[in-house]
Amino acid sequence: MIHHPYAPFTAAASLTALLMALLAFALAWCWPAGFSADLAALLLAYALALGTLQLARRWPAPAVMLAALVAALGLGAWVGGLVAEYLRQHAQLASRPPGRNQLYVLLALCLLLLPGVVRRWLSWREQALLAAQAERHAAERTLLEAQLAALQGQIEPHFLFNTLANVQYLLRRDAPLADQMLARLLAYLRATLPEIRQVEVRLGEELERVRAYLDIMQIRMGERLTFRIECPPELEAAQLPPLALATLVENALKHGLEGKPGGGSVTIAAVQADAQLRLSVADDGLGFHETGSRQGGVGLRNLRQRLLALYGAKGELVLEAKPEGGVLATLCLPLVHAKDGV
Repeated sequence: MIHHPYAPFTAAASLTALLMALLAFALAWCWPAGFSADLAALLLAYALALGTLQLARRWPAPAVMLAALVAALGLGAWVGGLVAEYLRQHAQLASRPPGRNQLYVLLALCLLLLPGVVRRWLSWREQALLAAQAERHAAERTLLEAQLAALQGQIEPHFLFNTLANVQYLLRRDAPLADQMLARLLAYLRATLPEIRQVEVRLGEELERVRAYLDIMQIRMGERLTFRIECPPELEAAQLPPLALATLVENALKHGLEGKPGGGSVTIAAVQADAQLRLSVADDGLGFHETGSRQGGVGLRNLRQRLLALYGAKGELVLEAKPEGGVLATLCLPLVHAKDGV
Protein backbone atom coordinates (compact mmCIF):
# COMPACT_ATOMS: atom_id res chain seq x y z
CA MET A 1 0.00 0.00 0.00
CA ILE A 2 1.38 3.45 -0.95
CA HIS A 3 1.00 6.09 1.74
CA HIS A 4 0.79 9.82 1.19
CA PRO A 5 4.05 11.05 -0.40
CA TYR A 6 4.85 13.22 2.64
CA ALA A 7 3.19 11.15 5.38
CA PRO A 8 3.58 11.84 8.25
CA PHE A 9 4.74 15.31 7.05
CA THR A 10 1.20 16.72 6.90
CA ALA A 11 -0.44 20.00 7.94
CA ALA A 12 -2.23 18.24 10.80
CA ALA A 13 1.06 16.86 12.15
CA SER A 14 2.67 20.31 11.83
CA LEU A 15 -0.17 22.06 13.68
CA THR A 16 -0.19 19.40 16.42
CA ALA A 17 3.55 19.81 16.95
CA LEU A 18 3.13 23.62 17.05
CA LEU A 19 0.41 23.38 19.72
CA MET A 20 2.57 21.04 21.78
CA ALA A 21 5.50 23.45 21.38
CA LEU A 22 3.39 26.38 22.63
CA LEU A 23 2.26 24.36 25.65
CA ALA A 24 5.83 23.33 26.37
CA PHE A 25 6.97 26.96 25.98
CA ALA A 26 4.31 28.09 28.48
CA LEU A 27 5.40 25.31 30.86
CA ALA A 28 9.05 26.35 30.55
CA TRP A 29 8.15 29.98 31.14
CA CYS A 30 6.01 29.30 34.20
CA TRP A 31 8.24 26.57 35.70
CA PRO A 32 11.76 27.32 34.49
CA ALA A 33 13.96 24.24 34.15
CA GLY A 34 16.54 22.86 31.76
CA PHE A 35 14.34 19.95 30.66
CA SER A 36 11.30 22.11 29.92
CA ALA A 37 13.45 24.61 28.00
CA ASP A 38 15.00 21.92 25.82
CA LEU A 39 11.60 20.24 25.28
CA ALA A 40 9.96 23.50 24.16
CA ALA A 41 12.86 24.25 21.80
CA LEU A 42 12.75 20.78 20.30
CA LEU A 43 8.98 20.80 19.75
CA LEU A 44 9.12 24.24 18.14
CA ALA A 45 11.95 23.11 15.87
CA TYR A 46 9.97 20.00 14.96
CA ALA A 47 6.89 22.07 14.12
CA LEU A 48 8.98 24.36 11.87
CA ALA A 49 10.58 21.35 10.14
CA LEU A 50 7.18 19.77 9.44
CA GLY A 51 5.87 23.09 8.16
CA THR A 52 8.80 23.42 5.75
CA LEU A 53 8.24 19.93 4.43
CA GLN A 54 4.51 20.63 4.15
CA LEU A 55 5.20 23.65 1.90
CA ALA A 56 7.29 21.47 -0.43
CA ARG A 57 4.41 19.05 -1.10
CA ARG A 58 3.51 20.87 -4.32
CA TRP A 59 6.75 19.67 -5.90
CA PRO A 60 6.93 15.95 -5.06
CA ALA A 61 10.28 15.37 -6.75
CA PRO A 62 13.18 13.63 -4.99
CA ALA A 63 15.48 16.65 -5.43
CA VAL A 64 12.87 19.02 -3.98
CA MET A 65 12.24 16.64 -1.09
CA LEU A 66 15.96 16.44 -0.31
CA ALA A 67 16.36 20.24 -0.45
CA ALA A 68 13.28 20.68 1.77
CA LEU A 69 14.64 18.17 4.26
CA VAL A 70 17.99 19.98 4.50
CA ALA A 71 16.19 23.33 4.88
CA ALA A 72 13.87 21.89 7.52
CA LEU A 73 16.77 20.52 9.57
CA GLY A 74 18.77 23.71 9.28
CA LEU A 75 15.88 26.07 10.08
CA GLY A 76 14.62 23.90 12.90
CA ALA A 77 18.07 23.50 14.48
CA TRP A 78 18.83 27.23 14.24
CA VAL A 79 15.48 28.43 15.67
CA GLY A 80 15.38 25.65 18.26
CA GLY A 81 18.86 26.51 19.45
CA LEU A 82 17.94 30.18 19.89
CA VAL A 83 14.76 29.30 21.80
CA ALA A 84 16.62 26.86 24.03
CA GLU A 85 19.24 29.48 24.89
CA TYR A 86 16.57 32.10 25.58
CA LEU A 87 14.59 29.82 27.90
CA ARG A 88 17.74 28.70 29.70
CA GLN A 89 18.62 32.33 30.35
CA HIS A 90 15.07 32.91 31.62
CA ALA A 91 15.52 29.97 33.99
CA GLN A 92 18.88 31.43 35.06
CA LEU A 93 20.74 28.34 33.93
CA ALA A 94 24.32 28.27 32.73
CA SER A 95 24.75 28.92 29.03
CA ARG A 96 26.01 26.10 26.83
CA PRO A 97 28.98 26.48 24.49
CA PRO A 98 28.14 28.21 21.16
CA GLY A 99 26.37 25.87 18.76
CA ARG A 100 25.75 23.18 21.36
CA ASN A 101 22.00 23.89 21.55
CA GLN A 102 21.72 23.76 17.74
CA LEU A 103 23.63 20.47 17.68
CA TYR A 104 21.35 18.88 20.28
CA VAL A 105 18.24 20.06 18.44
CA LEU A 106 19.64 18.86 15.10
CA LEU A 107 20.35 15.37 16.44
CA ALA A 108 16.89 15.15 18.00
CA LEU A 109 15.24 16.34 14.77
CA CYS A 110 17.10 13.69 12.78
CA LEU A 111 15.73 11.01 15.08
CA LEU A 112 12.18 12.41 14.89
CA LEU A 113 12.15 12.84 11.09
CA LEU A 114 13.97 9.60 10.25
CA PRO A 115 10.84 7.35 10.26
CA GLY A 116 9.00 9.72 7.93
CA VAL A 117 12.00 10.01 5.59
CA VAL A 118 12.39 6.21 5.40
CA ARG A 119 8.66 5.82 4.83
CA ARG A 120 8.77 8.39 2.03
CA TRP A 121 11.77 6.71 0.42
CA LEU A 122 10.00 3.35 0.45
CA SER A 123 6.92 5.01 -1.06
CA TRP A 124 9.01 6.53 -3.84
CA ARG A 125 10.65 3.20 -4.49
CA GLU A 126 7.31 1.44 -4.72
CA GLN A 127 5.93 4.13 -7.03
CA ALA A 128 8.99 3.85 -9.27
CA LEU A 129 8.63 0.06 -9.44
CA LEU A 130 4.92 0.31 -10.26
CA ALA A 131 5.59 2.94 -12.93
CA ALA A 132 8.30 0.78 -14.49
CA GLN A 133 6.01 -2.25 -14.35
CA ALA A 134 3.16 -0.31 -15.98
CA GLU A 135 5.51 0.92 -18.71
CA ARG A 136 6.78 -2.61 -19.31
CA HIS A 137 3.23 -3.98 -19.50
CA ALA A 138 2.27 -1.24 -21.97
CA ALA A 139 5.28 -2.08 -24.13
CA GLU A 140 4.47 -5.80 -23.96
CA ARG A 141 0.85 -5.11 -24.91
CA THR A 142 1.95 -2.99 -27.87
CA LEU A 143 4.29 -5.75 -29.00
CA LEU A 144 1.56 -8.36 -28.53
CA GLU A 145 -0.89 -6.34 -30.62
CA ALA A 146 1.71 -5.95 -33.35
CA GLN A 147 2.44 -9.69 -33.31
CA LEU A 148 -1.26 -10.56 -33.45
CA ALA A 149 -1.80 -8.13 -36.33
CA ALA A 150 1.07 -9.76 -38.23
CA LEU A 151 -0.30 -13.25 -37.56
CA GLN A 152 -3.81 -12.20 -38.60
CA GLY A 153 -2.35 -10.76 -41.79
CA GLN A 154 -0.70 -14.11 -42.53
CA ILE A 155 -3.83 -16.20 -42.03
CA GLU A 156 -6.18 -14.02 -44.09
CA PRO A 157 -4.61 -14.66 -47.52
CA HIS A 158 -3.91 -18.28 -46.60
CA PHE A 159 -7.57 -18.90 -45.80
CA LEU A 160 -9.02 -16.85 -48.64
CA PHE A 161 -6.72 -18.22 -51.33
CA ASN A 162 -7.64 -21.79 -50.43
CA THR A 163 -11.34 -20.93 -50.65
CA LEU A 164 -10.98 -19.12 -53.98
CA ALA A 165 -9.12 -22.15 -55.32
CA ASN A 166 -12.31 -24.15 -54.74
CA VAL A 167 -14.26 -21.70 -56.88
CA GLN A 168 -11.66 -21.94 -59.63
CA TYR A 169 -11.91 -25.73 -59.48
CA LEU A 170 -15.66 -25.65 -60.07
CA LEU A 171 -15.49 -23.04 -62.85
CA ARG A 172 -13.70 -25.60 -65.01
CA ARG A 173 -16.22 -28.36 -64.36
CA ASP A 174 -19.65 -26.97 -63.44
CA ALA A 175 -20.29 -23.25 -64.11
CA PRO A 176 -23.81 -23.09 -62.53
CA LEU A 177 -22.53 -24.80 -59.40
CA ALA A 178 -19.52 -22.48 -59.37
CA ASP A 179 -21.89 -19.49 -59.55
CA GLN A 180 -23.83 -20.85 -56.58
CA MET A 181 -20.61 -21.43 -54.67
CA LEU A 182 -19.38 -17.92 -55.47
CA ALA A 183 -22.62 -16.41 -54.12
CA ARG A 184 -22.18 -18.30 -50.86
CA LEU A 185 -18.55 -17.27 -50.74
CA LEU A 186 -19.44 -13.59 -51.11
CA ALA A 187 -22.01 -13.87 -48.32
CA TYR A 188 -19.44 -15.63 -46.20
CA LEU A 189 -16.81 -12.94 -46.82
CA ARG A 190 -19.24 -10.16 -45.94
CA ALA A 191 -19.76 -11.78 -42.56
CA THR A 192 -16.11 -12.70 -42.04
CA LEU A 193 -13.99 -9.73 -43.10
CA PRO A 194 -15.36 -7.22 -40.54
CA GLU A 195 -14.47 -9.64 -37.72
CA ILE A 196 -11.17 -11.03 -38.93
CA ARG A 197 -9.05 -8.15 -37.55
CA GLN A 198 -10.45 -8.47 -34.05
CA VAL A 199 -8.37 -10.12 -31.35
CA GLU A 200 -11.28 -12.28 -30.17
CA VAL A 201 -14.79 -13.08 -31.43
CA ARG A 202 -17.83 -14.88 -30.06
CA LEU A 203 -18.00 -18.64 -30.46
CA GLY A 204 -21.51 -18.39 -31.93
CA GLU A 205 -20.26 -16.08 -34.69
CA GLU A 206 -17.27 -18.31 -35.38
CA LEU A 207 -19.55 -21.36 -35.68
CA GLU A 208 -21.75 -19.54 -38.19
CA ARG A 209 -18.71 -18.78 -40.33
CA VAL A 210 -17.56 -22.39 -40.05
CA ARG A 211 -21.02 -23.56 -41.09
CA ALA A 212 -20.90 -21.23 -44.11
CA TYR A 213 -17.46 -22.57 -45.04
CA LEU A 214 -18.64 -26.17 -44.76
CA ASP A 215 -21.68 -25.33 -46.92
CA ILE A 216 -19.25 -24.08 -49.57
CA MET A 217 -17.15 -27.22 -49.31
CA GLN A 218 -20.26 -29.39 -49.55
CA ILE A 219 -20.96 -27.88 -52.96
CA ARG A 220 -17.56 -29.04 -54.11
CA MET A 221 -17.46 -32.44 -52.42
CA GLY A 222 -21.15 -33.26 -52.59
CA GLU A 223 -22.20 -36.37 -50.70
CA ARG A 224 -18.58 -37.07 -49.82
CA LEU A 225 -18.82 -34.54 -47.00
CA THR A 226 -21.14 -34.50 -44.01
CA PHE A 227 -20.75 -32.44 -40.85
CA ARG A 228 -22.30 -31.91 -37.45
CA ILE A 229 -21.94 -28.94 -35.06
CA GLU A 230 -22.68 -29.35 -31.33
CA CYS A 231 -22.61 -26.29 -29.07
CA PRO A 232 -24.69 -25.52 -25.96
CA PRO A 233 -26.41 -22.11 -26.18
CA GLU A 234 -24.69 -20.90 -22.99
CA LEU A 235 -21.29 -21.22 -24.68
CA GLU A 236 -22.12 -19.18 -27.76
CA ALA A 237 -20.92 -15.98 -26.04
CA ALA A 238 -17.51 -17.50 -25.20
CA GLN A 239 -14.56 -15.75 -26.82
CA LEU A 240 -11.84 -17.21 -29.02
CA PRO A 241 -9.40 -15.99 -31.70
CA PRO A 242 -11.04 -15.38 -35.12
CA LEU A 243 -10.76 -18.26 -37.60
CA ALA A 244 -9.42 -20.59 -34.91
CA LEU A 245 -12.11 -23.20 -35.57
CA ALA A 246 -12.08 -22.49 -39.29
CA THR A 247 -8.37 -23.31 -39.38
CA LEU A 248 -8.97 -26.69 -37.73
CA VAL A 249 -11.90 -27.47 -40.02
CA GLU A 250 -9.90 -26.51 -43.11
CA ASN A 251 -7.02 -28.70 -41.93
CA ALA A 252 -9.40 -31.64 -41.43
CA LEU A 253 -10.86 -31.26 -44.92
CA LYS A 254 -7.63 -30.57 -46.78
CA HIS A 255 -5.46 -33.25 -45.19
CA GLY A 256 -8.06 -35.71 -43.97
CA LEU A 257 -11.14 -35.91 -46.19
CA GLU A 258 -10.34 -34.50 -49.63
CA GLY A 259 -7.75 -37.19 -50.30
CA LYS A 260 -9.98 -40.00 -49.08
CA PRO A 261 -11.87 -41.72 -51.92
CA GLY A 262 -15.17 -41.96 -50.09
CA GLY A 263 -14.89 -38.69 -48.22
CA GLY A 264 -16.09 -38.64 -44.65
CA SER A 265 -17.55 -36.55 -41.88
CA VAL A 266 -16.47 -33.72 -39.57
CA THR A 267 -17.84 -33.22 -36.06
CA ILE A 268 -17.36 -29.90 -34.28
CA ALA A 269 -18.14 -29.78 -30.55
CA ALA A 270 -17.87 -27.20 -27.78
CA VAL A 271 -17.91 -28.13 -24.10
CA GLN A 272 -17.05 -26.46 -20.81
CA ALA A 273 -14.52 -28.13 -18.52
CA ASP A 274 -14.24 -26.19 -15.26
CA ALA A 275 -12.89 -22.75 -16.26
CA GLN A 276 -11.87 -23.91 -19.72
CA LEU A 277 -13.53 -23.86 -23.11
CA ARG A 278 -12.75 -27.02 -25.08
CA LEU A 279 -13.40 -27.06 -28.80
CA SER A 280 -12.89 -30.22 -30.79
CA VAL A 281 -12.82 -30.94 -34.51
CA ALA A 282 -12.92 -34.66 -35.28
CA ASP A 283 -12.73 -36.23 -38.74
CA ASP A 284 -12.70 -39.82 -39.97
CA GLY A 285 -10.37 -39.14 -42.87
CA LEU A 286 -6.74 -39.97 -43.47
CA GLY A 287 -4.75 -40.33 -40.26
CA PHE A 288 -1.19 -39.46 -39.38
CA HIS A 289 0.16 -42.67 -40.85
CA GLU A 290 -1.09 -41.75 -44.34
CA THR A 291 -0.09 -38.08 -44.40
CA GLY A 292 2.72 -36.35 -42.61
CA SER A 293 1.40 -32.81 -43.05
CA ARG A 294 -1.34 -32.77 -40.44
CA GLN A 295 0.65 -30.96 -37.77
CA GLY A 296 3.01 -28.55 -39.49
CA GLY A 297 0.90 -26.48 -41.92
CA VAL A 298 0.85 -22.70 -42.10
CA GLY A 299 -2.61 -22.45 -40.54
CA LEU A 300 -1.85 -24.64 -37.52
CA ARG A 301 1.54 -23.04 -36.94
CA ASN A 302 -0.07 -19.63 -37.10
CA LEU A 303 -2.85 -20.69 -34.71
CA ARG A 304 -0.35 -21.98 -32.13
CA GLN A 305 1.53 -18.68 -32.26
CA ARG A 306 -1.68 -16.71 -31.73
CA LEU A 307 -2.67 -18.93 -28.79
CA LEU A 308 0.74 -18.40 -27.20
CA ALA A 309 0.55 -14.62 -27.68
CA LEU A 310 -3.02 -14.35 -26.32
CA TYR A 311 -3.15 -16.94 -23.53
CA GLY A 312 0.38 -18.13 -22.81
CA ALA A 313 0.38 -21.55 -21.16
CA LYS A 314 -3.43 -21.39 -20.71
CA GLY A 315 -4.05 -21.87 -24.44
CA GLU A 316 -3.33 -25.25 -26.03
CA LEU A 317 -3.86 -27.06 -29.33
CA VAL A 318 -3.58 -30.85 -29.32
CA LEU A 319 -3.77 -33.13 -32.36
CA GLU A 320 -4.15 -36.86 -31.82
CA ALA A 321 -4.95 -39.88 -33.94
CA LYS A 322 -8.32 -41.54 -33.41
CA PRO A 323 -8.24 -45.33 -32.89
CA GLU A 324 -10.89 -45.88 -35.55
CA GLY A 325 -9.10 -43.63 -38.03
CA GLY A 326 -8.90 -39.90 -38.58
CA VAL A 327 -7.69 -37.10 -36.35
CA LEU A 328 -9.08 -35.31 -33.29
CA ALA A 329 -8.00 -31.68 -32.87
CA THR A 330 -8.73 -30.18 -29.43
CA LEU A 331 -8.46 -26.49 -28.68
CA CYS A 332 -8.33 -25.52 -24.97
CA LEU A 333 -8.84 -21.88 -23.98
CA PRO A 334 -9.69 -19.92 -20.83
CA LEU A 335 -13.48 -19.58 -20.68
CA VAL A 336 -14.33 -15.89 -21.00
CA HIS A 337 -17.79 -14.73 -22.03
CA ALA A 338 -18.15 -11.66 -24.19
CA LYS A 339 -20.07 -8.76 -22.66
CA ASP A 340 -23.40 -7.74 -24.12
CA GLY A 341 -22.93 -5.49 -27.09
CA VAL A 342 -19.34 -6.64 -27.73
